[in-house]
Amino acid sequence: MPIDLAAGSELAGHRIEAVIGRGGMGVVYLAQHLRLGRKVALKVLVPELAQDDLFRERFIRESQLAAALEHPNIIPIYDAGEVRRLPYISMRYEEGSDLSLWLRRDRTLSAEDTVAVLEQVASALDAAHQEGLVHRDVKPANVLTEERSGERRRVFLTDFGITKSLRREGDSLTRAGQLIGTIDYMAPEQITAQPVDGRTDVYSLGCIAYRCLTGTVPYPRDYEVAVMYAHLQETPPTVTAVRPELPGEVDKVVRKAMAKARDARFATCTEFVEALRPRLTGTTSESRKAIGRRPGRTAAARAGAPQTTPGAAGPSHRRRRAGWAGAAAAVLAVGAILTAIALSRGSPSPSRTATGGSTGSSPAGSATPSVGVSESVGPSTLIRLTWSPVTPLNPGIFGGPGPQAINRVIANGANALAVGYSAANGDNDVAVWTASSDGRDWTIEHTDGGSGPGNQGMAAVTRFGGQLIAVGSNDIGGDIDAAAWHSDDGRTWEPFASQLFGGLGEQQMRRVVSGEDGLVAVGFDGDDAAVWNFGGKTWGTSISDALGGPGVQEMWSIASHGRTQVAVGSDTANGDMDAAAWRWTKPTQWKRVSTKDLREPRNQLMKTVITYGTGFVAVGYDTSASGDRDAAVWTSEDGTGWSLVEDPTAFGGIGDQEMFGVVGIEGNSLVAVGRENVDGDTDAVIWISSDGRNWTKRTPPALAGPGDQEIKSVTWLDPHLIAVGYQKDPTGEQDAAVWVATVTTG
Repeated sequence: MPIDLAAGSELAGHRIEAVIGRGGMGVVYLAQHLRLGRKVALKVLVPELAQDDLFRERFIRESQLAAALEHPNIIPIYDAGEVRRLPYISMRYEEGSDLSLWLRRDRTLSAEDTVAVLEQVASALDAAHQEGLVHRDVKPANVLTEERSGERRRVFLTDFGITKSLRREGDSLTRAGQLIGTIDYMAPEQITAQPVDGRTDVYSLGCIAYRCLTGTVPYPRDYEVAVMYAHLQETPPTVTAVRPELPGEVDKVVRKAMAKARDARFATCTEFVEALRPRLTGTTSESRKAIGRRPGRTAAARAGAPQTTPGAAGPSHRRRRAGWAGAAAAVLAVGAILTAIALSRGSPSPSRTATGGSTGSSPAGSATPSVGVSESVGPSTLIRLTWSPVTPLNPGIFGGPGPQAINRVIANGANALAVGYSAANGDNDVAVWTASSDGRDWTIEHTDGGSGPGNQGMAAVTRFGGQLIAVGSNDIGGDIDAAAWHSDDGRTWEPFASQLFGGLGEQQMRRVVSGEDGLVAVGFDGDDAAVWNFGGKTWGTSISDALGGPGVQEMWSIASHGRTQVAVGSDTANGDMDAAAWRWTKPTQWKRVSTKDLREPRNQLMKTVITYGTGFVAVGYDTSASGDRDAAVWTSEDGTGWSLVEDPTAFGGIGDQEMFGVVGIEGNSLVAVGRENVDGDTDAVIWISSDGRNWTKRTPPALAGPGDQEIKSVTWLDPHLIAVGYQKDPTGEQDAAVWVATVTTG
């Protein structure tokens, strides 16, 4: 059957008037809806796709679901169905243009126009997500711009024909090898056929933001396979490389929207735009600027498929779409490239792999597919870190009478916030430090809420529900009790009062993380591992047989990945100290991971765990045959099977090494921090890896020197790494310490 329907012919109660657009999925006609008596845009699926029964069924069903959406920035769907084996969608017809033609004409948009377009598209997408639908093809050609008089140009999101319902679990009608979406704006999980959700559309909206501000797609490549590889592996480009007049913080926001891992992106499209708005326009959502009407626009483009304009297509990569017939071959080509890269880096030993000890699919109930850590990192080129110590103008900020130490640092918006303790008043009191965005201008916040009798100290801090929550310990009367504090601004802190924090024996909270149902803190209670939960008002505890047992169990760190939480630490049940891991997946209790994956001769300890890519990375130490401590790294696909990474060139040597913290830099590199003690002198040390398997140890002069230095935590505050800990001068006086590194590649 020819694809073009003749003018005057009828289809499903529509009289065809003219062709107004063509795309990879179908043809869009201007038509008269005979029953409604109005002009509509009628999209008809191309015969090649219509012959695929599975695709045709999905197209019709999801279009009917999308027809239920009601939003001022969504083109309404009047009807969807099938006639003569031709699926169709009948939509409202809008005079005007689309964002792709606007960008072809002007190349870039102003900051105000960019924000105004994005906020309307974001609102439409979030409304669809609330109804359980993911668009999956967010691109400029599907953002229509209304032609009207006045000061505001309204935009509409269209083409919900390839939406995905999140409420039909396990009911995917996409054949293996089919790519759904448009390559230039496609999220990594679409390319690898992983589950999608609203954050998939956040990624595409980030690509649109980049296009609006720079005039080009994020990854302009000559071949589709190269574009797919870039979405999977390459660090997102920076806007300021093209538009240096824009603030550097714009890069951080756009790159977060385009993060490889869904969990690293903004939770909603509106959250992304609200973060971008003040960086671009200096305004907030309370003072929004409308899009100014641009004169001289034509009404040639209407709703539906991508438009074709003679002579305006530009370079081929700007009009690229995933070809349906060749999609499977393209995916196989990407797989071949990734396999070749993995092989070129060397294969792990049969007994210990870099991606974890288990293979196959995730356990039941896990929301995270079993994709290895090594598949989620970027190119093998190591980053370069140029370190310098921070010397505050007021030496009392990091020093003073008695010892001080910074235990944990996090990015708090555009700035940094660190917690620890200070003994300036004779005993240890809670101490909080705040810093500028470059990590060089610090202020100490002495807080009455953590300065009572006995010793208090903060071990970790996170942001939750508009507040900052810190956890640690409080030593009153000789017993160490768990403790937690809250703050609205990071300067004034108040302790939580809870009977759950004390009791017989000693308790301590060591780390805290935000999970699906609230905060989760981990540590120990007596000889058992302990978990505390906070839903926003009160604290509770988790009870599980897996948290106790013979010997001593302690949790040192926790990471959250969707519905899965993984905690790591140590266990002495077998006579020596073994690394230990626990796993929780909603709605089950905490379960102890098999010890055979973690048990080694002598002593091991996992100090910190993070999510990286789609897996987990933990760092700590492993004891060598000579009795020295060696730095150690473990990796896992889903938290159930763990593998100890063997890299004798980076882990080991004379003296002791120990890793305390690790951070991932935008899916491209891992940086671990800690200490090394040789001949009685302790220096701060860093380790760098581009793939999680191969590590390089470095001791820059800025991290060493007279006395002792130790890095306890590190965070990424683009474009800087901020490391914190303490240093002792040759007399033994201990002060808090901060080091900052600028990051380059090569």
